[in-house]
Amino acid sequence: MSVEVEPDRGTTIIIVEFSNVVGKLRSGGRPHGFSIVGGSEGSKNVYDIKLDNNCVIVRSLLAVGQIIDLSLHYGFGTNPYCNIMDEGGRSLPVFGPIPLGKLRVDTSFAFVSTLRVSDFQPSAGKLEKLDYPKDVKALNLKTRNFCGFFCDMHTYTAAHGIGDFVIYYACENQLAIYQR
Repeated sequence: MSVEVEPDRGTTIIIVEFSNVVGKLRSGGRPHGFSIVGGSEGSKNVYDIKLDNNCVIVRSLLAVGQIIDLSLHYGFGTNPYCNIMDEGGRSLPVFGPIPLGKLRVDTSFAFVSTLRVSDFQPSAGKLEKLDYPKDVKALNLKTRNFCGFFCDMHTYTAAHGIGDFVIYYACENQLAIYQR
């Protein structure tokens, strides 16, 4: 069995692929039995379960970032209703917890729009010869807020005139690293 987690427009799709399936998976009515669980309680965030050959596609209301520390179960609880089987009449085994995660970096945050920008600095000639400044304080970094998705400095640099110069940008960014 393999489990893949995919983001889908603010929600999460969990694809569970089973091996040793006779024919296709099927159910007597609407497929049922999967839960996403945190702690000792099942959750009510699974809104759809579809069968596709030997795969079960579980759709959750939770975003990918919200499934940290959660696990997938089939047949969770003391009286579960599970109705998925293969064409050979063999039911899926009850299982869980399957952690819904591996370490990853979430890059779905808003774009950086606030930067610290240096004064104009002398040219380094070719950029591959540009060294990291020895004295960052001497750059006189000032906070600038930019609108939109592009940190546009055209007006600022045009006012400086034609020439060869360097401007440094700096920012701090917090990355969310979590299990998926």
